[in-house]
Amino acid sequence: MKPRIQKIGPMKIVGCKTDITPSKDGFEKIRKVWETFFTLPPDIIQGVIKNECFWGVANSIDHISQSYIAGVQVSEFKDVPHKLTTIETQKGKYAIFEHQGNPKDVKSTAYLAMQWIWHSKHNLNGSIFLEMYDSRCECDDPEDCIIDIYIPII
Repeated sequence: MKPRIQKIGPMKIVGCKTDITPSKDGFEKIRKVWETFFTLPPDIIQGVIKNECFWGVANSIDHISQSYIAGVQVSEFKDVPHKLTTIETQKGKYAIFEHQGNPKDVKSTAYLAMQWIWHSKHNLNGSIFLEMYDSRCECDDPEDCIIDIYIPII
């Protein structure tokens, strides 16, 4: 599994947050936080960048517990309701791995991505990991979904 390497600017993400323990309750809590996000009133988040992408943001994929945000990219943090959370990702170089299959199995692709990084000339650069969901996830069969996993590297 070889990623594409891409430089991206910082992104402002607004969304719903949950704390998870990946080995215990990760997928179920992530599924629920996405459900919560998609039931928000459509105009609650201001300044949404209309790029048809939704972002999952994990603070780490190799720790015992972590937080996860289901959200959308915005141009600025303006009038963010207190029940939502914000995060700004770092500008830099990312290794982007494509997960093909059921979203509940994304951790297997994340594991292979980490193996690739540990055996490459690259090192991790921070602990914010991104999942990008776009039109390739709008499928009848979850096994046909495609999700991009962004891992910051140097």
